[in-house]
Amino acid sequence: MNNKLLTIATVAVAAVAIILAVAIFGTSDGQEADKAKVTYAADDVKIDKSILTAAGEGKVMVKPDRATINMGVQTEDKDAKTAQTQNAQKMDAVMKKLKTLGISDDDIKTSQYNVFPQYDYNDDKSTLRGYQVINMVNVIVKDTAKLGDIIDQAAQAGANQMDSVAFTISEQDKYYNEAIAKAIEQAKEKANVMANTAGVKVKAIINVSEATAGYQPVYGMGGVEYAKDQALAATAPTPIASGQLEVKANVVVTFEIE
Repeated sequence: MNNKLLTIATVAVAAVAIILAVAIFGTSDGQEADKAKVTYAADDVKIDKSILTAAGEGKVMVKPDRATINMGVQTEDKDAKTAQTQNAQKMDAVMKKLKTLGISDDDIKTSQYNVFPQYDYNDDKSTLRGYQVINMVNVIVKDTAKLGDIIDQAAQAGANQMDSVAFTISEQDKYYNEAIAKAIEQAKEKANVMANTAGVKVKAIINVSEATAGYQPVYGMGGVEYAKDQALAATAPTPIASGQLEVKANVVVTFEIE
């Protein structure tokens, strides 16, 4: 009886030892699985840098060095062919005048050509009165100091429509790059103020993103029909003031801090 109890006790101790061994050391397959889990967990851990983000805006004021004006001729006649012929003759005179003023063919582009029937309405009845022909061209003026004179002389040559004037700059990229540099400098100043206030230090720039920006042309003379009194136009040159254009750039800069 004592021997039987001893045998049972021995078996029990051995079983416990095996269980403890498995729990502590595991099988070889289990060890590999645990290693895989540990390795995966280590690879999945990422330590992000401490960052600070600041926005900056840069502006450059530039005097426009070129202008685009939409001008042309409007004629009317009872006969469509006659209205077209008259328009062609006047427009030809305007084009020749523009060329004598130094405007090249490349800087003159047709923007509109239309023939419209004109009606009179009376007692719910329409009667064809004639035809209206409109021929418009976009003219690029590369010397804005001559713009007023060009407008006056084109009008004297027969142009009776002056739709609009838009002032622009030729070296857009040059001034935009200057604006970007100013925007980044402003972002740096903001970042330093925030970092000092927060008790940290700006270490380096991590990323710079460009936001939407640019410049808008300056417009004038919107929808104006030029004076038909050519004598007045000759004695009183058209005053044109171009002002200045604002070239603007916006950036977002991310800094590493410590």
